Amino acid sequence: MSEQKLKEEILNDAQKKAERIIKKAQSDAEKVIERAKKEVEEFRNQVISKANERAGKERVRILSSLPLEKQRSIRQAQENVMEKAISQAMEKLNNSDGFDYQRSIRELIIQGALAIDEETILCRARKKDIEIFTEVFVKETTDILRTKYQKSIIIKISSDEELNDNGVILESIEGRKKIYCNTYEMRLKRKIDGVRLKIAEIMKFI
Repeated sequence: MSEQKLKEEILNDAQKKAERIIKKAQSDAEKVIERAKKEVEEFRNQVISKANERAGKERVRILSSLPLEKQRSIRQAQENVMEKAISQAMEKLNNSDGFDYQRSIRELIIQGALAIDEETILCRARKKDIEIFTEVFVKETTDILRTKYQKSIIIKISSDEELNDNGVILESIEGRKKIYCNTYEMRLKRKIDGVRLKIAEIMKFI
């Protein structure tokens, strides 16, 4: 092998080794950068979490240090906000704002029928809602009870002149009297504690 050929092979070999070293260095550098990014993100999350925790403790400390009368004023203001939010939610429900009222009525009937669990059930509804309860509507509702819940329940419809709330009231016809009030207002009352807690969390009252 000529001296020139030998030099060329040595140079080629050295170049290949250099390229491998560079690629490995690049790979190692990318791993270091990625690891550093993760560490920075973890540190950032820890800082935010601790800051939120300190803010919560500080809020409690400030409130507890306020004069009693001032605390009452703040709590009353918070209570007013929650009552207004609940009132607005109830208004939207009564106006059937943003949802299918007929479908909602069907769900309320099914829920009440399952709760009473008798062969024949009377469903009382507002006079203005009676037009919803067509023969087809009632049949579709009883079909759902039969196919989805394996309950053969006969539903009879009655117009209630005294009922003013959206929703229905269901009751058993035979045997021991069972009544299930499933109006929007009653449902809200049953869930009021959870609703108030959710509002308080959103408003950062707690």
